[in-house]
Amino acid sequence: MRLQNTLPVETLPIPTPFGVGQVNAYIVASDPMTLIDAGVNTLAGENALKLGFAAKGLFVESLERILVTHGHPDHYGLVPLICNGSGRVKAYMGEKEIERIADTGPVWEWSRHLQEAGFPELLLKEISKLERAVNRVHKVCELNCRPIADGEVFEFSELNLVAIALPGHTDGHMGFLEPDHRVLFGGDTLLPHSYPNPLIEPILEPEGDSPSRRRHSLKHYLETLDLLQSLDLQTVYPGHGPVIDNPKETIAFMRRHHARRLDQVSQCLTAGGATAFDVSAVLYPDARSYCRFLAVSEAAAHLDVLVAQGRAANEIRDDGVEYFTTV
Repeated sequence: MRLQNTLPVETLPIPTPFGVGQVNAYIVASDPMTLIDAGVNTLAGENALKLGFAAKGLFVESLERILVTHGHPDHYGLVPLICNGSGRVKAYMGEKEIERIADTGPVWEWSRHLQEAGFPELLLKEISKLERAVNRVHKVCELNCRPIADGEVFEFSELNLVAIALPGHTDGHMGFLEPDHRVLFGGDTLLPHSYPNPLIEPILEPEGDSPSRRRHSLKHYLETLDLLQSLDLQTVYPGHGPVIDNPKETIAFMRRHHARRLDQVSQCLTAGGATAFDVSAVLYPDARSYCRFLAVSEAAAHLDVLVAQGRAANEIRDDGVEYFTTV
């Protein structure tokens, strides 16, 4: 698919073993040839990448640059393979994402935050079993990306892309804006058929007056929606799903969804207090395993916003668990 029928950009769908389905990589077939996101590190992903290039009359070995929107394995997984296959490829990612995934500790090292959210011990053990599977597509030690600065310009012979910080789905998420046509390669910030997960992520210091040391991901995401609104976008090329040709409507849809969800989460609270896990069980009673982690992340993110809005109060009690109450 050619971007706006004028610029040399092709969509390359790559399968993943995750529930989200295919991930989109984008080939900018202009000098220097660049790939935006790289797909997941599986044999099926590698084959789709190579066959996709060949079908378009291109060669993976001709790549000179990879721009990665964020540090999730379905977006950066094949970066090491591509870079090892050609000594001239340079990979780029947001500095916060590089720091986060370069940590060689366990993928689930944030279990303390899940305990704080009220996660039962048995479920924590069940989720920890996924670590080995995640590590198979999470080869952090082989990744060598250069950091991207907000506002950095990547020049091509036919266009320029400007890096834009889009925190929310992850703290260091980057998008790439083609300013003349108001086109954004948005990663997982704006999706056509689903809501980006506001994942639990640890931070060194609490945000604001919160006693928790987790990032307030939804607060950051709502601020990012404000930024996207101000850009007057015409087209968004998302990390998953078809091209978004009505970004303003999608942004408005996201706002309405989160406003409704905040009301639903508020209705789950009582004077005695509820945990993020309690709230997630009401919102998603049938969620299992990793989906429960996603559900708790969503609940915690909306609870943080309710506290910031003055609609709820929170405290970490003697059992180490964070409770939220109505105000």
